[in-house]
Amino acid sequence: MKSGVFLGLLVFVVASCSTVDYAPLYESKESEGVTAKRGLGPIYEDVRFPNGHVRQAVRPFWSYEKSGERVAEDFFWPLAMSRREKDYYKSHFLLLFYHNENLKNDKSAWMFWALPFWYEGRSRDGQDYKALLPFWGDVRDAMGYDLLRFRFFPFYLYTKKNNLESNGYLWPFISETHGDGLNKYRVFPFYGKLVKEGSHQNSFIMWPFWHEGQSLNPKKPGDWFLAWPFYGHYKYQDEEKYTVMWPFISWSTSDKETKKNAPWPFYTKRLTKDGKEESLSVWPFYARTTAPNKIYKSVMWPIATYSRLGDDKTYTENSWCLPFYWSSKKVDKGQEFEDYQRYWPLLSVDKAGGAKSVKFLSLWPQRHMPSIERNWEAGWELYRYFDNADITSHDVLWGMGKYRVNHKKDKSEFSFFPLFDKERDKENTSWSFLKGLIGRSELSKKDVKYRFLWLFSWTVDR
Repeated sequence: MKSGVFLGLLVFVVASCSTVDYAPLYESKESEGVTAKRGLGPIYEDVRFPNGHVRQAVRPFWSYEKSGERVAEDFFWPLAMSRREKDYYKSHFLLLFYHNENLKNDKSAWMFWALPFWYEGRSRDGQDYKALLPFWGDVRDAMGYDLLRFRFFPFYLYTKKNNLESNGYLWPFISETHGDGLNKYRVFPFYGKLVKEGSHQNSFIMWPFWHEGQSLNPKKPGDWFLAWPFYGHYKYQDEEKYTVMWPFISWSTSDKETKKNAPWPFYTKRLTKDGKEESLSVWPFYARTTAPNKIYKSVMWPIATYSRLGDDKTYTENSWCLPFYWSSKKVDKGQEFEDYQRYWPLLSVDKAGGAKSVKFLSLWPQRHMPSIERNWEAGWELYRYFDNADITSHDVLWGMGKYRVNHKKDKSEFSFFPLFDKERDKENTSWSFLKGLIGRSELSKKDVKYRFLWLFSWTVDR
């Protein structure tokens, strides 16, 4: 009973204090309108900014973030999540997906899918649909198609995309497509033909062994054929290409460039007639591409690569040596505004907007992934460093060790829980052993406060 009363009293005292520092067990601080709380190492977090931005987490079970009109909530991410922006809402739980494009409009487009069998919703043009795969139904606005209609799939499948309509029987073996001047049909793999009015036509016999086609544009005459894999010839206006044992050996010439694969992908070469662009690849050992405002190189692809896009004053530069090193740099008009490096899995260094941050460990290889940052990243970040014109801070083991300097206020803080903490500003210094076993605080130029055995304190003149 007594222990319960004591614990309740302790919780009340901690919660009533604006500044509490028992990290990594619990910490609460307020500075320049920002309220930050964290506890139980990386598990609990609650940060609130003056602009209304809120970030909360009980890792790995739950996280919540609100920024303006955007709200993100996760439950054991990636198993379940929800996202809302203005009136748009989407969520999923395992293989259950729900989207609504306007929660305030009863006639807005929405969808509820229980993959892979049940599909239900309303399309953007206001048409309701339902489907039970593979038996019967319609699915709209899915996989780039306006409409997918199936009847005991794969016996029958109808698709519509813009003005193109297709009917498939025993899909993918028998199909026909019409619309926008295009007619296409096939009885796979025996025969197929495509005709695009005013452009070209293609056909195959006993796919993939014989392909042929020709241009239907009198201003751009041409024809081609491929007797796979032995030999192919392509002649189209100002370009001619030959292939032997496709796709391994090929060469082509045009009024703009020459290309050679001998054999692909192990040796490829490309050179423009004006000499401004050139590429060479001896895969996987070495590759190089040079063009105006573009450089690309790789060694033992994909292990080591380097790329640069832009001129001397404005460019983006990326390089990596998998899996241990990534680098990204952005320069605008001669001013560097981003420089990022990752030494996986140990360290990441990010410089942007006059600020520098360092994280150790840095296990997730992808950069700027909010779901990982909210739900998992804090669990393995044993050390954080941040520095800009106003603040320099070090944070070890979720606040167990901290050092922070406020350059604007000429104030510094140091603590190593639970042994020692110290604060200093322009005029006063305070320190404490074991959170008040022994402590000394300079209250003013005249008064000094002492603490002893946590409960006893007295003030004396300096």
